[in-house]
Amino acid sequence: MFLPEYIFKAAGKVIRHRSFNVHDFIDMERAAIDKADRYGQMVHWAYNGAPLIVENRCNEIVDFALGFLNKSNAWDIDGWWNFEAGEVDRISDEEGDVVARSDRAFVFAKSATRKWKGNTNLKVGDEILPMYEIKLQRLSTMELKYTHTCPAQ
Repeated sequence: MFLPEYIFKAAGKVIRHRSFNVHDFIDMERAAIDKADRYGQMVHWAYNGAPLIVENRCNEIVDFALGFLNKSNAWDIDGWWNFEAGEVDRISDEEGDVVARSDRAFVFAKSATRKWKGNTNLKVGDEILPMYEIKLQRLSTMELKYTHTCPAQ
């Protein structure tokens, strides 16, 4: 879609200015390159998935269980990942980085003082946990991120 858009805008500029200078189109070229990069990222995420990052913005240690669409396009419900206060890191398992194919996920989190839960019951190991749905942030680094926040403490 961006190539026809680029061609029509370029033709419009030539008609409007009644001249052609390759430097007149730098802004359009940059916009087209940026748009192509964004589409490339979307295709990459759709086929390969993206590593998951968790950021714990709480002032305490939080344990996370996550449900996400894995590389095989199946729901993977797994836990526990332990994050120190303020920690930001990729989550991994025995096979390496955990990779998701969608920005839709489910979370259950707990600390020594509280639990964050929802209305979707999913099985993690031998436990059924009330998880809540989240939308993961798509980062320009080809990763997906969940930022866990706490109410004022």
